Amino acid sequence: MVKATYVLRLSSSLWCLLCCLLLAACQDDAPPPTAPNGRTVTGDPSGSPSEAVPGASVDAPVPLETFAPEPPPDPAQLGLSVASDGRTFVIESAGDIELRYDPAPTPSPMTALARCTDWLMQCFDRVQQGMDACFGAVPPCGGERPWEEALACCPEACATHYGERRAEGREPLQAFLDVFGPSVRCIPEYDRWLAEGRP
Repeated sequence: MVKATYVLRLSSSLWCLLCCLLLAACQDDAPPPTAPNGRTVTGDPSGSPSEAVPGASVDAPVPLETFAPEPPPDPAQLGLSVASDGRTFVIESAGDIELRYDPAPTPSPMTALARCTDWLMQCFDRVQQGMDACFGAVPPCGGERPWEEALACCPEACATHYGERRAEGREPLQAFLDVFGPSVRCIPEYDRWLAEGRP
């Protein structure tokens, strides 16, 4: 019987995203400061000052001005075994289904989404100033093909959409979900990429 194989083509940001979305639900954001890049995300003016989130990073907060995302971990250090194709790693194998992790996915709108959310989630966890501050500080992408950018970035439309939702009174977690799920409109070509059934 042929084994069905599912490959995760995102970086470690997939796990970071799932964990930090849960953490975000526990935090109230303060009105956002002006970020180092000069942008401001408008938040809820009634928000209380941010505090460290239980279960988040126990390290001292990283200054927002010097924050840079850490690279994905080496899959070998995670204890994952190399799959039969020699390039992906087996996360779980049960019966006729095998889940694999691809540490070097082909650049696409999906990888652009992964790098954007990875930057935001690491910022949220390590800087500990709230999601408003991170959206205001994330580097903006310079073109219509963010997956070709040398460094992680988020399209300006993502920060704009988030700021609009916060100005309407949405909490940070809900505003984040409005931007990145279930329909991601701020990543160019993302919907078309999904509709075409790209791997």
